[in-house]
Amino acid sequence: TEFLRDLQTIIAGDKDTQKSGLVSSVDSFFAQAKLLEADSSAPMRVGFIKKAQGLASTISSATRKVDELRFEADKQLHQKTLNLNNSLKQLFEVNQAMLSSQNPQKFYDKRDALVRDIASHFDINVNYRKSGTAMIQVRPSGTELIGNGSYAQITYDGVPSLDSIIDNADRPEMMITYYDTKNFSGHTSVFAGGSDNPEIMPFRGGIWGALVDLRDTKLPQTGNIIKSLGANVSKELNRI
Repeated sequence: TEFLRDLQTIIAGDKDTQKSGLVSSVDSFFAQAKLLEADSSAPMRVGFIKKAQGLASTISSATRKVDELRFEADKQLHQKTLNLNNSLKQLFEVNQAMLSSQNPQKFYDKRDALVRDIASHFDINVNYRKSGTAMIQVRPSGTELIGNGSYAQITYDGVPSLDSIIDNADRPEMMITYYDTKNFSGHTSVFAGGSDNPEIMPFRGGIWGALVDLRDTKLPQTGNIIKSLGANVSKELNRI
């Protein structure tokens, strides 16, 4: 919702500060264009050019803000990775405690809370064993996150800079490493490649899916619409 609020501010303006948004700048530009149709005198032409310059500045600022939101979505994805890793490790420890406990039921509430937290990141499959332990896999890829004797940790360094977002550089790979009961690391492989193609993402849904969708689809689409508007303004100016 915070991203939607920021987008609304870009498009409609900030009511609290009376800051003009893209909509009001566009309305003002076309109102001046209509006046110019009725009166093409030099003062009116100058007024139109000023409105066009103001709109161009607003468009440039809006485009930059959209890129900043994409960068923020990526930074949040990096932070959510750290949060997920913490929950995965805790759930694995709870599993181990249940296996060695005479009363594993006392761990159920904590287990269930951790499972819910993990499920909030993306879609998962959960398999509860007779012991009460929870085995976790990513849906739909089937990638194991918590097994009988190991748990996963996912590493995502994040896009290094805003310029990388603007240039649509390849995303850093997400790596997955498995740890055993003694917290010794084992096999490491690519969890998600650097591509922004949603068809090959190993996860979907949840917070991660929403952030990736914002960064790679919804916000770029919004940016392209704004850039298209800028191109149309330039055409209008060239006609003067």
